[in-house]
Amino acid sequence: MATNDLELQRMKSVCADTGFSRPYVYKLERANNFPKRIKIGRGTFYLKHEVQAYIKARVAERDTKSFSNGKQPLLQLTLEVKQ
Repeated sequence: MATNDLELQRMKSVCADTGFSRPYVYKLERANNFPKRIKIGRGTFYLKHEVQAYIKARVAERDTKSFSNGKQPLLQLTLEVKQ
């Protein structure tokens, strides 16, 4: 396990990175849809690489669903570069 794999994040930082509220993070975690927290003493932490992997997975999920329904975008822009 690499040193970066052990970097910890506090809940406040997790919420800032994801845009989720604390209760929503706990709800996702209970439903096994978010990385599990680690209790060290009285502190609650998450492994930073797991949170980053969660975010990357959501981006990948979004990208694969973008036009999978067969519909075209409402507005398509074309940029023309003049030299």
